[in-house]
Amino acid sequence: MLLRYKKMKPDLQISFLAPGGDFKLGVIFYLAYEKEFSGLIYCENELARKAMEETLMSSTLNLPFKEMTLLTGLNHNSYLAAKSFIEKKEWSVLGGIMYWMPWYTARQIGVHLPEGVEIRQLSPEHAEIIDNEWPHKSPGSKEVIARQIMFNFGLGLFRGDDLLSWAVHFFYGGIGAVQTLESERRKGYGKAVVEAITKKLGEMQNDVHLNVVEGNESAEAFFKSLGFRFAFHSQWAGNNMH
Repeated sequence: MLLRYKKMKPDLQISFLAPGGDFKLGVIFYLAYEKEFSGLIYCENELARKAMEETLMSSTLNLPFKEMTLLTGLNHNSYLAAKSFIEKKEWSVLGGIMYWMPWYTARQIGVHLPEGVEIRQLSPEHAEIIDNEWPHKSPGSKEVIARQIMFNFGLGLFRGDDLLSWAVHFFYGGIGAVQTLESERRKGYGKAVVEAITKKLGEMQNDVHLNVVEGNESAEAFFKSLGFRFAFHSQWAGNNMH
């Protein structure tokens, strides 16, 4: 996805780094743009974890962190590799649970659309209303959402011109910013949007994944009911998290 971003906008600062240039020892990949740094660290095993930890703590590593820096969806080995580095930076850490669905299952999912509404593509102009309802709203987050809609896509459930529920294909490759207006909940709108974006990603032959904040049992039950499977416990770290 990052390579596709780079093709769309060549001036984006995108890098793929590995300890000693050996990707068997882990990989750091990131997008740095204006005030945003979105990155991921991946380590498959103990050998990679140790090599990555040494690399991250090295004084020669100079990553272009921004006002909004976020390391996304770290698995257990990756988080252990980054833990000392994160503590040194005094970043906040948020626990989550990653769920996924294989693309060949996702493309077959049915979309149960209530009467009187329709699902349409989002545009960057919808970022303001999405950001206003987003639990993780922070300085610059509206621009981040607008960029995801522009570079990837988002789907919204509309009644006429009114946006009631939405989901965005986010920077870490999964579904993010899933939300329904408070006044429109318990009407099946969120379910319809998630089904629609899951199906679309499946038709694109993308495995579908998403993160649920730890302790959000209702969200876990919701996604499990749609057929999502547990993948791993995740950690998110950054300097501007809520």
